[in-house]
Amino acid sequence: MRKFFIRFLTVGILISGIFSSLGSAMYQDINAGSTLEPALQTLIDRGVLDGKGFFRSSDNIPAAMFWEIVLRDSGFDPNSSTLGTDVPGNVDSESDLAQFLREASRRGFLTAAEKSHFDSNATISRIRAIEILVKTKALVIPRRTSNAFRDLLPERTPSRAGYWPTVEAAYASGILDNRDLTDLRPNYPLKRHELVTWIFNFLDHGTKQSRLEAENPFSYQRLRESHTEEKKSSPSSSTNIQKAPSIQIQILPVGSSTTLLPQQTLPNQDLLETIYSDVINRYRFSDELTPEKRKEMIDAAIAAMVKAAGDKYSAYIKPAQSQNFQENLDGKFEGIGAYVELIDEKLVITSPIVGSPAETAGILPGDAVIKVNDESIAGWALSDSVNKIKGPSGSAVKLTILREKKEVEITVVRGEITVPSVTLKWEKSVPIIGLHQFAHGTTSSFLEILKNDVLTKHPRGMVIDLRNDPGGFLTVAREIVEIFSTRGDKIYSTDYKTGDVPEYARRTGELAEFENIVVLQNKGTASASEILIGALQDHNRIKIVGTNSLGKGTVQSINNYSNGGMLKITIAKWLTPKGRWIHETGIAPDIEIADPTSEEKQQKIDRQLDRAVQEVLRQELSNRR
Repeated sequence: MRKFFIRFLTVGILISGIFSSLGSAMYQDINAGSTLEPALQTLIDRGVLDGKGFFRSSDNIPAAMFWEIVLRDSGFDPNSSTLGTDVPGNVDSESDLAQFLREASRRGFLTAAEKSHFDSNATISRIRAIEILVKTKALVIPRRTSNAFRDLLPERTPSRAGYWPTVEAAYASGILDNRDLTDLRPNYPLKRHELVTWIFNFLDHGTKQSRLEAENPFSYQRLRESHTEEKKSSPSSSTNIQKAPSIQIQILPVGSSTTLLPQQTLPNQDLLETIYSDVINRYRFSDELTPEKRKEMIDAAIAAMVKAAGDKYSAYIKPAQSQNFQENLDGKFEGIGAYVELIDEKLVITSPIVGSPAETAGILPGDAVIKVNDESIAGWALSDSVNKIKGPSGSAVKLTILREKKEVEITVVRGEITVPSVTLKWEKSVPIIGLHQFAHGTTSSFLEILKNDVLTKHPRGMVIDLRNDPGGFLTVAREIVEIFSTRGDKIYSTDYKTGDVPEYARRTGELAEFENIVVLQNKGTASASEILIGALQDHNRIKIVGTNSLGKGTVQSINNYSNGGMLKITIAKWLTPKGRWIHETGIAPDIEIADPTSEEKQQKIDRQLDRAVQEVLRQELSNRR
């Protein structure tokens, strides 16, 4: 099943954190150049649709298909959600459909009749679809329609119908367009092309607005240009005040426990507008404030707002940096090859990537980069620092590192970085499986190595090397933990604002009965890798060798906005099966072995690995006795 959820982020030069998977295809009955193609391709790329077979755009959309599309679009991942909500009696509780119906019921979307008996092929009325979309976008439905909206309605339209405030919210936010108002037919069955078009409209140019009001850059409201051309509404302030470009902010429901949130009122909104207007109108060199510069001003305000929240794992990624951000998530880029975080306003290396130029040059976890090519990066944004360090393969960059209160200069020759997921080597007939990130393909690679290269040789035990593994997708962490678990074992829980959501193994894994496992960790071991260690430790499955892990016990989500910006925001904390929160404290090893020194690395001496192998052999000998 497709994945669309949260991931422990890796940005880079890369960063530790959490996100979503993409795929691409196109339905056989959709011709290239079709007006529907952009909408379908966007939803395919986001994992909402699979693009297989025929779409049949003019057909009525069946209820089962409707709920899957709408909930996937809102961020719900059936693979990452275990809910106790009942399902209709005629629906298989273990089916894919059951998970979507549980979520729809939990959000209050299903009628009493649907909760009792669900007809997968039933039609959905257009007005009900609009109501659901408005709710999933967390739009506040106005108490009554505005004069501006009523003026747009065709003559002889029953403007006092109870559904019109909802329709205005859908129209003002960009879900519906003028044609939809002209031919609303609220009780007609919804067509497939209508649903994907409405969803795409919001993704492409939508904004979080419930009424037709004048554009406001800080409350994220706008008046559609097409409306202003057709009908002029009276502005609430003087018409000679220049306004900022509208920034579209959308709160996406993520995962199984996120509730629909009301639009928040911005404190001191009038003050912010006044200051912005004063800058635009009174600044001596305002002619230099081009439209692009004004967008930068708004981006800077947003970035400062997120930073002021005080969470080192939350950040606003400006549109100019979003492409680099996405490239790093894909695991291929040109640079030095290291995971970084902005911690206490310092660019800290959480771990160098295995085999990367950074590792070869001697960069270590915990190193703080204070200068790049002799230029101080103090106070720089994370994305700016990363872009300064990255560069074409073969070029060199000089880094000034703060290591244990001493400055060290290291020159790194950049390279083409491909982050490996899983590696295998053998020491004294003991397999050492390196998990270097929890990314797409990690689970299948791990299982392939286990089945084809490890278990067939009946090893004495195994070492799982998680050193310098900064994490990855939360869904992948669950899949990896399941490999070691028995069906029904608790593997972690996610603590949202709305409550704790436990996660249990849904199958018995290939290593459920395997004994004699030793895990290697260090201070570069973070996030998803700590989920794996915490679960195995709580179930008494492992011995841990190395140094203390990083201690990153929070979950981030990524929201994408139509201006090209992204918000990485902490939405939850995760707990081990026994309820431990390891944030900031990390996980302590059972056998502490200090990290290799620079000299030992040059001589390829690895005392931690040697001790882990010895522990496997010792335990194997003990089991024989």
